[in-house]
Amino acid sequence: MSLPTIIRFDATDIKVDGYGYDLKNIEWDFNNDGKFEKLGEKVEYELIEEKRYTVTVRYTFENKEKNDT
Repeated sequence: MSLPTIIRFDATDIKVDGYGYDLKNIEWDFNNDGKFEKLGEKVEYELIEEKRYTVTVRYTFENKEKNDT
């Protein structure tokens, strides 16, 4: 792989096992600083350095009947 390069993440098939819960939000942290830089099911990120990257993804599920996330 040559740098810089763009990688694409697709979380459209994420499902929850809990009955009544739906996927509400997807947040992406690409630089391991605890701040989520991007939102959405499909995101792109540009790799500019040759190093190990840690990507953290936070999925939020919601059950409107139980008023629970």
